[in-house]
Amino acid sequence: MATVSLGKVKFSWKAAYASGTTYNAQDVVSYNGTTYICVTDGTSGVVPATVTRVAGTGTEEYYVKVQADGGANYFYVDVTNGSGTYTKQRYLKLIEGKTYKIYQNDASNNTHPLLFSSTSDGTHGGGAAYTSGVTYYLGGSSVPYSDWIGSAYTSATARYIQIVVPLSAPNLFYYCYAHSGMGGTAPTAAASTTVAIASAWNQFTQGVDFTGSVEGDILYYNGTTLVSLPVGSENQILKIDESTFLPIWSAEDVRSGTKVAQLRADSGGSYRSNMVQMTDGTLRWWGTNSGYKGGIGYITSNRSQPINVAFPQSFPGIENVSGNFLANYNSTGACIDKNKHLWTWGRNLVGHMGIGNATAGGPFEGRKGVPVNISTRTNNSGGIGHLTTEASRKKIVQLALPYATDGGSDATIVRDENGYVYGTGYNAHGMMGQANTAVQYEFKTYPTFGTSTALKAASIHMSGSTSPSLMTLTAGGDLYHTGYAGFYQHGENNTTSQTVPTIVPTVGTTNGVTISKVAAYSHEGVHAIDSSNNLWTWGTDTTGFLGRGGTATNYYQPTNVLANVTAVSVSKCTSNNHHSLVIRTDGTVWASGFNNYGQLGHDSTTNTSTYAESKFRLKQADGSYTNQTLSAASNPFTVTKVLCGGGASYGISACITSEGKMYACGYNASGQIGQGQTGNNYKVFTEIDGLQGNVVDISCQGYTSESGFTALMDNGSCFTWGYGGGYQIPEDDSAAFFTPKPILF
Repeated sequence: MATVSLGKVKFSWKAAYASGTTYNAQDVVSYNGTTYICVTDGTSGVVPATVTRVAGTGTEEYYVKVQADGGANYFYVDVTNGSGTYTKQRYLKLIEGKTYKIYQNDASNNTHPLLFSSTSDGTHGGGAAYTSGVTYYLGGSSVPYSDWIGSAYTSATARYIQIVVPLSAPNLFYYCYAHSGMGGTAPTAAASTTVAIASAWNQFTQGVDFTGSVEGDILYYNGTTLVSLPVGSENQILKIDESTFLPIWSAEDVRSGTKVAQLRADSGGSYRSNMVQMTDGTLRWWGTNSGYKGGIGYITSNRSQPINVAFPQSFPGIENVSGNFLANYNSTGACIDKNKHLWTWGRNLVGHMGIGNATAGGPFEGRKGVPVNISTRTNNSGGIGHLTTEASRKKIVQLALPYATDGGSDATIVRDENGYVYGTGYNAHGMMGQANTAVQYEFKTYPTFGTSTALKAASIHMSGSTSPSLMTLTAGGDLYHTGYAGFYQHGENNTTSQTVPTIVPTVGTTNGVTISKVAAYSHEGVHAIDSSNNLWTWGTDTTGFLGRGGTATNYYQPTNVLANVTAVSVSKCTSNNHHSLVIRTDGTVWASGFNNYGQLGHDSTTNTSTYAESKFRLKQADGSYTNQTLSAASNPFTVTKVLCGGGASYGISACITSEGKMYACGYNASGQIGQGQTGNNYKVFTEIDGLQGNVVDISCQGYTSESGFTALMDNGSCFTWGYGGGYQIPEDDSAAFFTPKPILF
């Protein structure tokens, strides 16, 4: 049997190293945060290790804005180039020897001079301003401390505080000279540390000699040595990497195994609620629960966090196709699943669910207020469903719902893959196309469409208010109108409702104008784009949103109003206070119509009846900002999507740029423009800060003054802000948010 000498593993702890003590082999001491074992008897006056702190070089530029959160102001810092993400009270690690310039050019800093201190919150915490290596600059020139904290600072437009971090500087904090609680931490550290171990000693255990000495650093073993965990960003959490099993920082905005795949298509606002589709094909809903709109089986109990819409276990999920799920203002929902089956839910007062009755909540198969698969049911002759045979079920590829209704005018209209159109629900003006005005409780086929190649329905579009109508674009490039025509939506010189599909005159193939898309369909007018990118408008206009050069009550005949147009968005008002946004082929934005809160982005609050280019708040080379049109600024980027929101007289506008950024303007009483404050309605498109990643889609929730925006990022995370009442923003207090808030799923 082998023997082991315990003497070989013996050691004698001698506590902290003392220069006057004589050490022998196997004595262990602590020194500078690391422990060392003596290997030579009689060692005296030999320091275990020489630690050298290496200074950094170079210059970093940080940018500061002041934004409100929860009623208090805070410093928000961007550590990139001033156009990146501004993070509340960002942790700043300052390297000894490096130069840091912290710019406060943004006007939000006007009464908030930033200072450093070795005490948390500086003079507000009983400390003093730290001035070693610190210089103050106003207008490009250095100034004394008294100018930095005085009126000269407030009146300056170019200002920054500079610090060249001294060697062995204390851990610092940054704070506001005038107001407490605004700043954050700025610990100091060497750029690197080298350790030379004396020959009489060996390292016994590893410590901060190899990792730095910043108070609060977290150390972990990376498989080779101890390292310091870097500082995470705001809204990140610490996780364990699945492949390396090492700690990493990751976004906290997705708690489940799924992320957001798409936002709800623009359907004209909602009543204090929202809905999104996840990557697993399910729907999540939150907010005020009325009208069975949440599809969760009951009509009470608002939900402050996203919950699953109650599909059965057999539900195959929804494909990630825009418009494959819709929910109207307060009472109707519908979606198309991966099998191209149609599901409906909601209040069902006028038969919009297509289940053969008008029972509230749609009790079916022992379930009430939850989605029902219409395609697996037997409908009227010519309907979309079949009880047993899959081949007999119509493959649905598009659906349309009215906007801004509350159950009394609900309808569901769908298009199948063969170009046929089917509808059920409200029909007081003949929108169901059956040559009558009787309400329908099951889906019936429209006449005209699908009967020939040219007449295959290519897209369907429903208006709203209390008198909806249907606009259908055919594969041949013609438009057909069905339903209410009180605003001359059918392009004819009368207001007679159309109870069967009727072709819109002036445009279309017989007139040499092939329509390629219905760009926008409000309850008072139509915006259509032809194959040559010309914009045609018609309807009723009292504010100029049709862009026809006037505000005559009726513009019944389609007219070409603008060339080189690729996309249009129109506000979904039930009043006549419409405004519209247009993207032109060069990526610029143009607007026309109602403008009481600056929602046109024209740097004014004056209505206009012709399209004029909108302005953006653009950063200049000297760090200042100027309101410019994109064309005047030599097209620094293009716009890929525009969106009108709000409603009544409370208009808001937003867009996505080719850089993956979001800009907004208009009404801001609940922080809809995302600038950290309310009021100060924004009259030019202003960038939304705090969105982490690239924006891939945007939507508007809420209606009238109760509006807000939601942004989908390229990593599947979602942010929302604006009005929060009724849990329209997922949280526990129904509070508004003035900057983007991550939605946790």
